Amino acid sequence: INPDGRGMDRKMLNPDTMMYEWMPTLRRVFDGISISKSDVSQFYDIHFDAKLRNAEDLQITIPAGFLGNDNKLKEAMASFGAPLRGKELNPFKDFMGTWLEKLQDERNINSVTEQLGWFRVGENKTIEGFSDGSTTYLSDGTQKIGVRCAKEFQAVGRMYIAAGKKEPWIRVAAFLASQDHAAFTATLASAFAAPLLTFTGVSGGILSIVSAESGVGKSSALKCAQAVWGSPTHGMSAVDDTRLSVARKLGFLNNLPAYWDELRGTKVMEEFCTLAFQVSQGKEKTRLDSTATMRDVNTWETMVIAASNESIFEYMGGYAVGSDAGVARTFEITVDAPQTDRSRAEIAIMFETLNQNYGHAGAVYAQYLAVNYKAVKEEVSQTFIKLADYGEMKEAERFWFAIVAALVTGAKLAGAAGLVNINLKTLVAYLLQNIKWLRARSKATMLGTSPSELIAAYMLHHQDKALVVEKLLRGPGVRNYTPVIISMPSHSMMYQLAKKEGIVRVSKGDFTMWLKRSRDIPWSQVSKKFGAELGAVVLKTSIGAGTKWETPRQMCLDLKVDMGIK
Repeated sequence: INPDGRGMDRKMLNPDTMMYEWMPTLRRVFDGISISKSDVSQFYDIHFDAKLRNAEDLQITIPAGFLGNDNKLKEAMASFGAPLRGKELNPFKDFMGTWLEKLQDERNINSVTEQLGWFRVGENKTIEGFSDGSTTYLSDGTQKIGVRCAKEFQAVGRMYIAAGKKEPWIRVAAFLASQDHAAFTATLASAFAAPLLTFTGVSGGILSIVSAESGVGKSSALKCAQAVWGSPTHGMSAVDDTRLSVARKLGFLNNLPAYWDELRGTKVMEEFCTLAFQVSQGKEKTRLDSTATMRDVNTWETMVIAASNESIFEYMGGYAVGSDAGVARTFEITVDAPQTDRSRAEIAIMFETLNQNYGHAGAVYAQYLAVNYKAVKEEVSQTFIKLADYGEMKEAERFWFAIVAALVTGAKLAGAAGLVNINLKTLVAYLLQNIKWLRARSKATMLGTSPSELIAAYMLHHQDKALVVEKLLRGPGVRNYTPVIISMPSHSMMYQLAKKEGIVRVSKGDFTMWLKRSRDIPWSQVSKKFGAELGAVVLKTSIGAGTKWETPRQMCLDLKVDMGIK
């Protein structure tokens, strides 16, 4: 550091004197240097302060990999407000590289993580432990204490740092279990089930908890489950959380459950339905970072548990076609108010203690999973196989049975870890019976996704933009065609309906875009059904030919519709 604090000098050969002298090299002073290594990616980050006389000190973190990429390094430093000018680049790289090697030699490296849950290493992703956030429990019984969350996840990571004591949670969980109300014990078991889903071969699933009335206790059960791992107030997703933020959070939680309370309103429910497909895929969408480089995509294998007064299952039925779609990814249970001798006030006070006491049960369970992961994996696999055999699982029902297997095994392991004793007999019977109910409901739910109902929904959505005529212009060589107009669109035109023929003509591009946007249904997935059921014909023609609304020639769909629908 320069004696007057105006930067950093470097001992260099002065070509004029042929002697080594301290010469000005960097305008800023860089100190407070520390190194962190990701437990997940095994990559290093460099953390340091940048000081410029009479200016505010800067706290900077850069990937160590940027020392090997001049453009990224210069852009990152400039973004932090400490640009490297002129000949500063190489001295800065040498300085930071020397510190990196020094701290590696001294083993003075902080552990950070970008994901909670199973700690996997190597190309084969071998399990070596389990992380609950601040601690990584290893399979040999040792622990990595003081693990920090990566900078981009620090805000959500703080919600998963244990607070208070374990005993208040133990009391609340024991109360829930003592009620022996299977819907509530299943909700509680979800906290222990989510990390087990990875052993079923399913990347993600939805557990929907529904009650027609408010105040039956589903939010309280959700609160107890969330408190296993983190804050029951700040840790839950809220109705105004975006799909992108929730997907990002799932990538961080990885194998820990994600809870979403009080889903309500058409817009929120539709957003959640779209998210549900992404949950089952187990990864967020590919995106570019600020340097237009493909950013790492976060992945997960977990459960999203959502509570609502409306059936998510019913909503999902309107967002997919085929048995292996929305409804098959959603395991929904209905909650009724349990009978208890305790007053509502007493119960409310008991559950309120969770706001200051959480995260300790998760630490106990994480350590249990880490040390016993081989036996745990076998237990989940055998339970899945037995339940699938007993329940005569169909291929499209694998999400349901995977969720049930995880719930049952999670409840069992929670008892083995000394946390809560759930009546497994009651729980298993309830969950298997629920599968029978879901089978019946799924048939009724997916009636709303037939081709005839989809085109009817499209026509209803654009009913003020319909041009209704007696007959369509069909075939080549027709000139001076003047259709008999029955009703006109109020402004612009979206489709043309020939009433006598029972044929609707739509723009193929617009209709398929509407299918994808409003129902998350790709045309390729349903085109054969539209052909078989509605005689769909693709042709290049105009919509509204012979009228003032006539469009340029484009790819259109002619579909036969039941005029009774209209």
